Amino acid sequence: MSRPCPAQRRCPEVATVVPLACLLGHFCPEGTSAPIDCPADTFTNRTDLAEESECTPCRRGTFCTTASEIEISCGVGTYNNDLGQLRCRACPARKRCSADGTIVPMPCLPGHVCPEGTWEPEPCPAGTFTDSTNLASISECTPCSNSTYRSEEHTSE
Repeated sequence: MSRPCPAQRRCPEVATVVPLACLLGHFCPEGTSAPIDCPADTFTNRTDLAEESECTPCRRGTFCTTASEIEISCGVGTYNNDLGQLRCRACPARKRCSADGTIVPMPCLPGHVCPEGTWEPEPCPAGTFTDSTNLASISECTPCSNSTYRSEEHTSE
């Protein structure tokens, strides 16, 4: 009489004698012939999972696709401040996400603008200025007054 394949193992053939380890990024309940993918937004780098609940939610600053063996760091210009996400979010306008794995977007730099998805703030052009860290577009830079002129990129008149 044959027994079901044990949990944490897979038995790809009906008459498997030696059950095989489950696969990375998967879990194997009792009776498994083919491993089941850990859902998107989770991962596992182990081969001994028996239940979906054992798949690990991705950390903040990362994301995971279906059957992930590893977490993938959010790239520059993106962030993720929640656990268990399928994708990273574009850095919001008026903020910067200058490092891989950003969790909390940083304020834009004084004298610069930060449109959505910014990883490197853009300076206000010559002839304009700002002391603000809250600009999303170059059109928001303030023109210098008639009595002053700014020939280089910096923060104030």
